[in-house]
Amino acid sequence: MVLEIRLSNMFSFRDEVTLDLQAAKIQTKKARELEGNLFSVDGEQMLKSVALFGANASGKSNVIKAIRACVNMVRSSHNYNVDTRFHCCPV
Repeated sequence: MVLEIRLSNMFSFRDEVTLDLQAAKIQTKKARELEGNLFSVDGEQMLKSVALFGANASGKSNVIKAIRACVNMVRSSHNYNVDTRFHCCPV
């Protein structure tokens, strides 16, 4: 299970950015209305889904591309040697 995704030096992300899927401990009425989007693992609350939003050209699509590139690396990892370098992210 993926709980956190950190990206840096990938597509438009030079500095590190983090997408955290752990639920914050917010006890407002609106937060309680969204309890259907939570599930528990070892006492920790996790989010079933997240939304990416932001201005045009802020990198939303590049987050998806980076996740997709990582998934493809894992799926085909049996083809790689120890010292393999990946050139998947043109700048």
